[in-house]
Amino acid sequence: MESGDIPSLHAAMVEAGLRGKTLTLPVGDSEKIARSLRRNLTEDTLHALIALLSSDQR
Repeated sequence: MESGDIPSLHAAMVEAGLRGKTLTLPVGDSEKIARSLRRNLTEDTLHALIALLSSDQR
C-alpha cells in the first residue's frame, strides 16, 4: 500500500477493522433511503432491518 491509497483516516480505520463503516441517509426521502441501504447493506442485514422495522416493538 502506498501513500494516497486510502482517502481518509476513517477509511483507513475501517480497512484496519478498528471502526465500522458508517452511512449518512437523506432523511425525508424514502426512495433515496432505500437505494442507499440496498447499495450499502448485505441482503441479510436488509432482511433483519425489515423485520425490526415491521415489528410492533418500540
